[in-house]
Amino acid sequence: MNKKFISVFTPVYNEEENILAIYNAVKTVMTHIGKSYDYEHVFSDNASNDNSLLMLKEICSDDKRVKVISLSKNFGVTKSTLNGLFRCEGEAIIQIDADLQDPPKLIIDFLKKWEE
Repeated sequence: MNKKFISVFTPVYNEEENILAIYNAVKTVMTHIGKSYDYEHVFSDNASNDNSLLMLKEICSDDKRVKVISLSKNFGVTKSTLNGLFRCEGEAIIQIDADLQDPPKLIIDFLKKWEE
């Protein structure tokens, strides 16, 4: 069985307090369903002025499934999000915001619906 390739997309702006939590939560969910799916986790940093980008670069250096897009200035939420979505390579893209407002466990439900 060939695994489907999924992109998880997370827009970021001053989220240093949430970066590790969202990364670890997505990794846990995707590991759980790893028999069926490979994935990339794409973070788009919209010119954060905290340590978000530094943290993302550290994660990226340790996990090749993680991609980091660093914008040169704050382009606003819409342009930043669209830019990030266009750089995702998966057969499906699931956006999970860094603030964990929507729990990453929903990825499983989203994929079930997508498969239908």
